[in-house]
Amino acid sequence: MAQKVLYPILIDNSILPTLSNKELYLLIFLTICITAGGYLFNDIVDIQRDIQNDKRSFISSNWEKRIAYVIYIVITLSPIPFALSLAMEINHPEYIFLYFVVVLLLLIYNLYLKNLPLLGNILVAFLCSSVILLLLLAEFDSIQLLKLSSPKDYKYLIALSIYYGAFAFFTNLIREIIKDVEDIEGDLDDGAYTFPLAMGINKTQYFLLVLHVFLLLFLIFWVIQNCLTSVIQISFSLALLILPAIYLLRLIYKSKIKKDYSELSRIYKLWMVGGLVFLIAFVSYN
Repeated sequence: MAQKVLYPILIDNSILPTLSNKELYLLIFLTICITAGGYLFNDIVDIQRDIQNDKRSFISSNWEKRIAYVIYIVITLSPIPFALSLAMEINHPEYIFLYFVVVLLLLIYNLYLKNLPLLGNILVAFLCSSVILLLLLAEFDSIQLLKLSSPKDYKYLIALSIYYGAFAFFTNLIREIIKDVEDIEGDLDDGAYTFPLAMGINKTQYFLLVLHVFLLLFLIFWVIQNCLTSVIQISFSLALLILPAIYLLRLIYKSKIKKDYSELSRIYKLWMVGGLVFLIAFVSYN
């Protein structure tokens, strides 16, 4: 999004981006490290649960578990100097605390919140959608200049960021709940109290339907507001967003057993990728 949307808008308005290419790649590197560390710690915590849910895990012995802990510590701690350097480069040293906050939130999620109804799902969805927020924070000073020099471009950037963030949040939230339904047997044996275990599969299915309908209506509204001036944009929005969303709504309604939700989870992941492709296509033909 930075190179396709943000930077062209800033340059067109004679505003120098805060992040250089090197610093942008560093921000991406830090995001990857945090994400990889979160996934690895999740695998460490969920060894027994993954076995019960018939999921593959590369950690199958105490020796491998110790190695995984060491890798997690290295992945988490080694990027700290880079995070500090980046915060100093953009003249916001206070941003270094964001790194520790996100790492801490992932720890809390893996140790506690993932076993509680909805709280862990919401946190993961928020963290996934906040990637765009990190970029906007890094470019905060330049975006403020854009707000003064070109209110129209500023509103366009904010609107696109809201679309991206909302799409990322709701798709990740829905898929996290779908995964909880898929893993309900292992979660029950492990003593977890996820949303499907608290509410039952039928009520969880209705909740998923409500969330997905809300997301579908949001996407339709956004497409009507932004994509009706171009045949290409309309075509991409139908092919990558609206029609797949309607198909997924049907799949959610028909899902009854674990196999159904496993298939639904895979297709939902593909649709999420389609949403990112649409964003690139929308910007390219705007």
